[in-house]
Amino acid sequence: MRPRPFKDLARRFLIRRYGISVNWNCTYREIAQVTGIPEARVSRICRQHGYPVEHDNQRPVPYMPVDKFFALPNSVARNLY
Repeated sequence: MRPRPFKDLARRFLIRRYGISVNWNCTYREIAQVTGIPEARVSRICRQHGYPVEHDNQRPVPYMPVDKFFALPNSVARNLY
């Protein structure tokens, strides 16, 4: 199979265009969803060309429903949250 340099350049252009439009305030997953390029390839292209993309946050942000928060046994525990 022959190499396809123009396809690689097109992918790079799509990633760069989207990144610049959001001031690189995006993740690999977001770029992959917008451009239709697989996330692994987006990650490789960004690392290869030094694009400043934020990393995907694998851990969910901890949150607690308000009623549970007020039901904590003491105020010290509330301050630790």
